[in-house]
Amino acid sequence: WEVVGGASTGGVVVRVGRETASDPTAERLATGSLVRGVEVEAGRLCFERLSGQGPETGWVSLQLQSGKVLLAPAAGVWEVVGGGDKGGILVRLGFETSSAQASERLSTGALVRELELRGGRLHFT
Repeated sequence: WEVVGGASTGGVVVRVGRETASDPTAERLATGSLVRGVEVEAGRLCFERLSGQGPETGWVSLQLQSGKVLLAPAAGVWEVVGGGDKGGILVRLGFETSSAQASERLSTGALVRELELRGGRLHFT
């Protein structure tokens, strides 16, 4: 999930419990953060933060009563799952497998956003 709301308020309110009346956390979940959904119930999402700023876990509303969406399914986000035994996966500076190598590997578990997928090769940011 990606936090798409809360830009004008410093992020989305996070609560410690499922109920909207439960205590809020000290921090908001920043717009642009990516979270993994653990549970969805009655328009509320229990999450684990993957990237961005804010609490590591908590409960958020998926939308406001007005219908404005606060969190949306993340599109074009990839997680690196290989390369753990080598310190991450090799990154090339171009689409060709013969192009120069980047100076650092991409760590296992890293999240990247797809810019283009061509011939089985991913251009990302």
